[in-house]
Amino acid sequence: ATSEDAWAVEAVRIATWKLAYRGLIPDAHLDALEVTEEGVRLRTSRAELGWRTFLAQTQEQVVGMAACGPCRDDDQPERLELGALYVLPPHWGTGAGGVALAISGLAA
Repeated sequence: ATSEDAWAVEAVRIATWKLAYRGLIPDAHLDALEVTEEGVRLRTSRAELGWRTFLAQTQEQVVGMAACGPCRDDDQPERLELGALYVLPPHWGTGAGGVALAISGLAA
């Protein structure tokens, strides 16, 4: 993903949270979530910390993403850590998450 994809990535994250975390996080919090400039800025700033985001796309839109970055385990500095894996709910079960994960290199 590039910085131009940050809005689409954040939209995937928000849509996924609203369904996947229902019943785990208060409904009022989930209902209030929306794509914001601040959220997009956070996605973009993670790239400066060594994080990379990989996309699963159809011809029309970004439908999933995997984000990975430096491992936080002090004894594993050469490893990457999966920080996020989100797929738009209508695309659950289609393999979109596996595609994003595979191109990240973490699926090996």
